[in-house]
Amino acid sequence: MIEPVETIPPELGSDHRAITEWRRLAPMLRQIRLVTDADRAALIALCLEWGRYVEATAQLAKLGMLVKAPSGYPMQNPYLSIATRALAGCAKLWPELGLTPSSRTRVKPAEASGSDDPFAEFDAPAIRPH
Repeated sequence: MIEPVETIPPELGSDHRAITEWRRLAPMLRQIRLVTDADRAALIALCLEWGRYVEATAQLAKLGMLVKAPSGYPMQNPYLSIATRALAGCAKLWPELGLTPSSRTRVKPAEASGSDDPFAEFDAPAIRPH
């Protein structure tokens, strides 16, 4: 399974918002066995995207939806497109990790394995009879 929640992936750097999301999601997903080591990169990407979204929306709240262009005319705040893209990235990753109500009905928890082999779950046939 993914590393302990105390172990912050170095890919998150010092992004405290992404780290906070890692600390929220990693233990929950590990407990319900919805992610394995194979899903680590997707979870890291989700945490980074969420960090960007939260930062961008904080800047929007502070600066407003419109800012002055160098010419003096109002223009859309660039943080709006950053927030929109980051949220779209999250929306693509949430179902992959079973983090939406409908995706939880399709994603099955990994079966417990007595092996230390992180890929042991792939030893079973891909199609199981009903």
